[in-house]
Amino acid sequence: LSLIPTGATVMEASLELFAWYRNTADLGSALITAYQVKRPWTEIGATWNKATTTTAWGLAGCNDPVLDYSPTTAVTTSLRWVNGTYSWDITHMVQQWVANPLTNEGVVLLGTGQPVQYQFRTSEASGPTQRPLLRVTFTTDVITPTPSLTPLESPTPTSTSTPTRTATPIYSPTITRTPTETLTPTVTPSR
Repeated sequence: LSLIPTGATVMEASLELFAWYRNTADLGSALITAYQVKRPWTEIGATWNKATTTTAWGLAGCNDPVLDYSPTTAVTTSLRWVNGTYSWDITHMVQQWVANPLTNEGVVLLGTGQPVQYQFRTSEASGPTQRPLLRVTFTTDVITPTPSLTPLESPTPTSTSTPTRTATPIYSPTITRTPTETLTPTVTPSR
């Protein structure tokens, strides 16, 4: 997100995670909600009970809706299968982070309903298409006026073009499989 200008307007943002494991054979769906984390935490220090090596979560597992996460910035996705990618539309959260980068403490996923455990691939996954992805489309508020050679006052009205905002996609590499050469036998007539 640091490459997006602070004044940019986020048109769309989605968090995409690849589910590779589910601890139950029950085929019912699980509702998983993404909430904006409020409490600072560290990757090395975070555990079920602690946000950092010295600071505990308000409730274990980042479960305190007052101290740990914002219950008002939430989006829910229904999970049912494994070996597939699930997406959460977090446009509103990302817009807040772009406007005020210091508020970006990430996202926590909390489930409701029947107890079920899903596991998602991490950024260390060997397959690039299974790694977490934050896909953001944004536009900047900078509009460059086009110089005009037309005099400012004119006896006849003339149409003037108006600059418009254009969405600027963020580069996101896509893995493309390259076909390999295969040998095709051919029949050669004998003499």
